[in-house]
Amino acid sequence: MLVLHIVFILYTKIVFKRTTLVAHRGYSIHAPENTHAAFMMAIDRGYKDIEFDVQLTKDGVPMIMHDTTIDRTTNGSGALKDHTYAELKMLDAGSWFGTNYKDQTIPSLLEVLKLLRGKAYVHIELKKNQPTLPQKVAELLHSTGWLDDINRSAVSRKLTKPKIIISSEDRSMLLVSMKLLPSTVVHEIIVNKVTDEGLEWASAQGLYSYHPDGNDITPELIKKAKKLNLHIGAWWWTRDEQDVRKIKGARYAFVDAPHQHRQRSRLPFLRSKNNTQDQKF
Repeated sequence: MLVLHIVFILYTKIVFKRTTLVAHRGYSIHAPENTHAAFMMAIDRGYKDIEFDVQLTKDGVPMIMHDTTIDRTTNGSGALKDHTYAELKMLDAGSWFGTNYKDQTIPSLLEVLKLLRGKAYVHIELKKNQPTLPQKVAELLHSTGWLDDINRSAVSRKLTKPKIIISSEDRSMLLVSMKLLPSTVVHEIIVNKVTDEGLEWASAQGLYSYHPDGNDITPELIKKAKKLNLHIGAWWWTRDEQDVRKIKGARYAFVDAPHQHRQRSRLPFLRSKNNTQDQKF
């Protein structure tokens, strides 16, 4: 048992040295973002870390949507929070991307958790200024069995790859979420600007990672975060800016085209059920 434990530790250290490519809103370069199609395309192509955004409807249902309004990615208009679940489910969330996706609807968090359970590591972003959202998300993680799954498989927060990461720009919502969920669910803060105060706050609260604009990630930031027991993750404002080669040492990178970045950075090939399409990217 001791030998197996040592092997596991060494394996984990090797894995954690690589930057994990996270399918940003699913495989969003080839399918409409934040839809079942985008999430399953990521899984089918071998990318098991999937990021998506959650916000509440008028009647309090957590739905998957990045923008506060539904205009850009559906045939509807207005703020998502001003529509009921039933109204939102009637909208077309795919045709804006391509007519072959006209059957896609806005997914609920319940649907996505059921879809991805046992298949993915989820990065759930709580959209800010929704104080009841952490409670709703925690309830669904419990009712869908995700918490049971990670509690059974967890060895140590430091040695295992987190299956659930909750992120937000909203500090108060992160603190509420941390109180509601077990320590096997880790949390990260998303920031627009790197500051010493922000890093120190994240460390003091026991957050798992600090997630700034990828353009602001430097070797010095990686070292500073490591001293504070924090991982660094990256997001970018635009797809054209995304470049994993520039963030060496970061734990996570949110990218729209994971295969392109894997080729650029020469990351080990992950087996895919549909890698012929990846190779034609």
